[in-house]
Amino acid sequence: MDECGVCGGTAVGQGVVEGARLDLCDKCLYYAGKVVMYRNESEKRGKAGNAEQRPVFVPVKQKELVLAEGFGAVIQKAREARKLSRHDLAEKLFVREHELASFEEEKLKPVEKIARKIEFALGVKLLAEEDQLQEIVRESRSGNGDVTLGDLVKIRKK
Repeated sequence: MDECGVCGGTAVGQGVVEGARLDLCDKCLYYAGKVVMYRNESEKRGKAGNAEQRPVFVPVKQKELVLAEGFGAVIQKAREARKLSRHDLAEKLFVREHELASFEEEKLKPVEKIARKIEFALGVKLLAEEDQLQEIVRESRSGNGDVTLGDLVKIRKK
């Protein structure tokens, strides 16, 4: 059996990760841009089997990330706790000061790349997967765990 080039697990296919073609396990297929699943053992070893058999390209479903509710207040509180001015934090993140102010006032939503920079710089959590948010809503709403139409509308507004 081939090993995963990322974590060392059992490989189930190949994928391109940061420009390198690697054998990948189920967990690490998420990181690949282009995925080729193995159909059988001979394909894994690279032996020529049936001429008609070709690797199957499987689209990788990217998990959709959404901003947490009240992200502006979270950014502002974390910045103030670290005693950073907007100007200093903006320089550190390579964004303009007025953009950072707009994020804190929730007039603008940061793109994923900038949100990740903010998370790293301030040590806060701004992004969550949409599935995780739905589970949080189910747990925090009515005691029976039902999701109402109003709950879904609130999720989509973010």
